[in-house]
Amino acid sequence: MKRENISYLVNCSKERHGSKKDVNLTNVQCARSPSSTQKMTRIEDISMEEMAAIEELKRRVDKDLTPKLREDETLYYRFLKARDFNVQNAEDMLRKHIEWRKEYQMDTILMDYKPPEVLIKYFTMNFLGFDKEGFPVRYVDLAADHKGLISSVKKVDLIKYNLYLVEQDMETLKKQSKKLGKPLTKVMYIHNYEKITLGLATNKAVLELLLLAVKMYQDNYPERIKSIYIINASIYFSMIFTFVKSFIAPAVLAKLHIFGQDKWSDAFLQLIDANVLPAFLGGNRTDPDGNPLCLSFMVHPKIIPESYYLQKSEKKLSLCPDVKKVTVTRFSKEIISFDVQKANSLLEWEFETKNRDIAFGVYFKEDLHENSKPIEVIPKQRLDTYYDTETGTYKCEKTGTYFAIFDNSYSWFFPKEIYYRMRVKKNCNMHIRYSILNYSKNLWKTMDLTDIQKNAISELRKRFKNEVSEEVYEDTHMFYKFLKARNFNLRQAESMLRKNLAFRKKLQLDTIITDYKVLEVCEKYISHNFLGYDKEGSPVYLSATGNLDCKGVFKSANKLEILKFLLQFHEVMLQQLKLQTKKLGKPIVQCVYIYDMDKFTLAKATDKSSIQQFVLGVGLIQDNYPELLKALYVINDGWKEELLKTIDADVLPACLGGTRTDPDGNPQCNTFVNNRIYLISYSILNPTKFL
Repeated sequence: MKRENISYLVNCSKERHGSKKDVNLTNVQCARSPSSTQKMTRIEDISMEEMAAIEELKRRVDKDLTPKLREDETLYYRFLKARDFNVQNAEDMLRKHIEWRKEYQMDTILMDYKPPEVLIKYFTMNFLGFDKEGFPVRYVDLAADHKGLISSVKKVDLIKYNLYLVEQDMETLKKQSKKLGKPLTKVMYIHNYEKITLGLATNKAVLELLLLAVKMYQDNYPERIKSIYIINASIYFSMIFTFVKSFIAPAVLAKLHIFGQDKWSDAFLQLIDANVLPAFLGGNRTDPDGNPLCLSFMVHPKIIPESYYLQKSEKKLSLCPDVKKVTVTRFSKEIISFDVQKANSLLEWEFETKNRDIAFGVYFKEDLHENSKPIEVIPKQRLDTYYDTETGTYKCEKTGTYFAIFDNSYSWFFPKEIYYRMRVKKNCNMHIRYSILNYSKNLWKTMDLTDIQKNAISELRKRFKNEVSEEVYEDTHMFYKFLKARNFNLRQAESMLRKNLAFRKKLQLDTIITDYKVLEVCEKYISHNFLGYDKEGSPVYLSATGNLDCKGVFKSANKLEILKFLLQFHEVMLQQLKLQTKKLGKPIVQCVYIYDMDKFTLAKATDKSSIQQFVLGVGLIQDNYPELLKALYVINDGWKEELLKTIDADVLPACLGGTRTDPDGNPQCNTFVNNRIYLISYSILNPTKFL
């Protein structure tokens, strides 16, 4: 195939440059937004046939990419190269990759995933620095305490932490490319097999994890390996290599460099500066105290204390009389369907595997016509029930057919034996009946819940008994909110609540109302206004979002100050709920919010800083204030009658369709709409005067 001197930058298509002729994009100016232009150097010379394949793959798949994937300028080229530029095969591979990223939440893993402490301390996958060409270098010592790791964390955490580190490397490549002014897309790996034992080389669980890691990396990070150096290879390495070799792609095998006990240090010094390479690998780099092991930044193999070990749960579900059993063979799925004839019914499930993990998800099909496509309502994810029975609930808001799927299609070797109970509870009333007690104790003692939900609340409280204050522990509704936000999936609710407690501690939310002084620009120009209460007593807030000077706010306040302003506002909302509960003698636990989008422009809708801050804010509020929102009204036209169904006319400002005005008759109500923080703070400090 004749090759032309053509460079291809995925996001700079031929159409963008207004030419269908052969072009060299070596010095193309590629602008993602009006505010950012980056000069790119040549990524790779490709042929005309390959360019056509890239364009075709982009045409087929681009609409299905997430914004994060679109940031990768080499995406199409890498997946095509991994499939010898066969467009159909590359499309299949890329679509599987898109689903895989969704399953493991890869777009946000660096922000959302908190690695277990034991992995940070004992997982021996280290970032060394950069080689002489600027590529990142990872050092992995395979002699880690694998038994301790497997006993201390769930399999999904071992997988996620590996992926977490790989994604860190992908971000490092972006920064390094920008710093050096040239595209860097690959990573160099060093694997040390020096202390591998026979027991480790034949450990079934370790070999399975290694094989999974190989397959997952090859399928989802094609053309990301610059080279892999195997050092101190022994007969035990040969045993491991024999097991995995047939699963390694030829292109990856060609990048392997295998050394025995010597000669590898000279090879490294040809590739990596001596001041970067640790002394124990043949370089000059040491700790400040001269330690050649570089313990200040590297994790070496150590025995993990048993205090980190998880407690295995007793497999009790299989002993229950009404439990069902199913065996899902390798490369297959088991689908369990439920015909839901009543809207708002509950689909409940409990299951455990005899061993290993299984992927689980729930789908919905409203129209049974053979051409209709099921909709994913519970995203599929791989679950390990070694330590806990998996439980969950989904509210079926629509009638139709719901499918619970046990998916073992990813397993090459092992069938999965599953014990489960599932049912649809018809006409389930999800409203909570409250009994009013002393507020300092607990307002939510009696709830109309299913047995599974009650057990989940009880178990979640038990897990946090020694980690929260007595007041929080007695707040059953708080635990209910986090469980409901995760469809009563106990494991996910626990993870969400732990992240919330850490987030509150980090941002000092318990004292943010009294200790944090809001910036004047936020107080004056970010519109969050307390209007009063709806007809049921819930607080109502108004945000004039459309009229917000986004550009001015972001130039006048940093992101942290804006974030703290929003968090303080939500903490104030929680305090108002407590005061209103006490005043009315009934629990008020949710708020009504109105977003006025009048004067919202295209420029505001496409402003990168505004979008990023909005996405960040929405994510933080969802993750840390679950079930706080009673209703959200986004208005611009035809809203007045709808709002008056919920809010009394004398509470709703005249500009929004009510009768409330300023003393001078101004329908905009500027006397109280512009002083949000003063009025809300005043209501907390002086409730009898305001409420």
